[in-house]
Amino acid sequence: MKKTGLQFQQEREKEMAALLKSCQVIFQLQSFEEAAKTIFQSCKGLIGAPAGYVALMTPDGRENDVVYLDAGGRECLVDPDLPMPIRGLREKVSRTGKTVYENNFRGSEWQSFLPERHITLENVLFAPLMLEGKVVGLLGLGNKPGGFTQEDVRRASSFGEHAAVALRHYRTLDKLKRREEELRRAHCELDERVQARTRELIEMNEVLRKRERQLAESQKIAHIGSWEWNIRQDRIFWSDELYRMFGVDREDFEATFAAFLHFVHPDDREKLECAVNASLAEGAPYHVDVRIRRSDGREWIMEARGIITYDELGEPRLMGGVAQDITERKETENALRSSHEELRELTVYLQSVREEERSRIAREIHDELGQTLTALRMDLAWLKKKVPPEESVMAGKIASMDALLSESLQTVRKISADLRPGILDDLGLTPALKWLAGEWQERTGIACEVRFDPAEIDPDPERSTALFRIMQEALTNVVRHAGATRVRVALKWDDAGMTLQIVDNGGGIPEEASRSPRSFGLIGMRERVHAFGGKMKIEGIPGRGTTLAFRFPPKEEVKS
Repeated sequence: MKKTGLQFQQEREKEMAALLKSCQVIFQLQSFEEAAKTIFQSCKGLIGAPAGYVALMTPDGRENDVVYLDAGGRECLVDPDLPMPIRGLREKVSRTGKTVYENNFRGSEWQSFLPERHITLENVLFAPLMLEGKVVGLLGLGNKPGGFTQEDVRRASSFGEHAAVALRHYRTLDKLKRREEELRRAHCELDERVQARTRELIEMNEVLRKRERQLAESQKIAHIGSWEWNIRQDRIFWSDELYRMFGVDREDFEATFAAFLHFVHPDDREKLECAVNASLAEGAPYHVDVRIRRSDGREWIMEARGIITYDELGEPRLMGGVAQDITERKETENALRSSHEELRELTVYLQSVREEERSRIAREIHDELGQTLTALRMDLAWLKKKVPPEESVMAGKIASMDALLSESLQTVRKISADLRPGILDDLGLTPALKWLAGEWQERTGIACEVRFDPAEIDPDPERSTALFRIMQEALTNVVRHAGATRVRVALKWDDAGMTLQIVDNGGGIPEEASRSPRSFGLIGMRERVHAFGGKMKIEGIPGRGTTLAFRFPPKEEVKS
């Protein structure tokens, strides 16, 4: 029966109302499942099909998952866990993207695709849900009395489009929610990181402030200040201790290189500028001591050390370093140096006095005791002549006394020679050293070779005595410590001065022994040569021996 205009208008209004409702629910409901249900119910009511469903295809497009199912009052006993492969009419919709229907479903080939215990279907209609030209789901209807028409195809397609819009909307919402959740988590993590970093910075700042306080206290105790000079801007940054050392206030003083030079003693400015300029030219650190005059007039000595840093082009950019007040140290060093010099002068004086005393004692022993013993021996010789030949006991006693007096005279001569060998004063240095070597070799059994260049060297008495005593002490040390079998002594004189070298083939002096403050023999030799402005050098090679070298600077009195 042909529809009247009023009926047609009513159906259109009903259709528009159903479509409007399906549009509204897209933005009102909380999930796609709820929207799909409402859209399906609107479509079902408009078309008049009692059963159907809305399903979404799996990502691989081979199966579909039911979102909403309406069995039309019949009981569907299909196992919900069974897979729902895309085949039959559904496969056709998936492939073509068009709405299809079959009014004789029971007599069609599609009937065989239904799973067991599925509700009976007289007819079916499938409309696609399409996104971006791809079928992503299906809207299915079934068992419509009288069958489906092309009008139903148009209507179902519209509701399928609404369902696709709803799917797009809720997927977008889900993405937005996930993004919001990700952003919320990221914000929370960022907030936690910011808080943790803030705590770290607070702790680091506290540690930094503590270390700055410790550094300031350490600098104050040690009288050390740190500085940095921006070479291009000519700005100098001082630590608090440097401001205190220079006696200026940070707020009132503009630290530039010229302003800093103003504090340097006029006599030391050139030395400081030369050191800084050399450092800038060569790129090497500098180290210099200069006098500083504070603003209050007090003067102190500054030890300055600096090092350069460069920019990426290799140009000097910064110079940084430290400055220390070494006034007390310098005063202590000067006092020690003065005391050391006084001690050396005292040592030289004592050695001179000892030599004079030894010479006096040697002369007194030789003159007084030697003369007395000689007189006694002469008297004993006279007495021997007066004794009758028959007094054999007395003659033997006299002979014994004569032998004892002879030994005593030899002992007196030896003691006198040990105290001050007369040969040194009478014949000079060269014969005295030869005599000393011969006596030592005879007494110890160690070979001792002496060489002179030139053959005769006769310096002033003071140097002669020093050289004789140095060789005497060195030979004594060889006997005590070296374990040598041979010693070579060489004395050389030239325009550069005199050199005495004593070499043995013993075990070699250890380095720690050569530097020991208890090596009094070495200290004595070093002081003797130092008294004349000379130097001593010791070299010991384990298992190969020791070399002692003494260098005396030239002197007009030295002659050969």
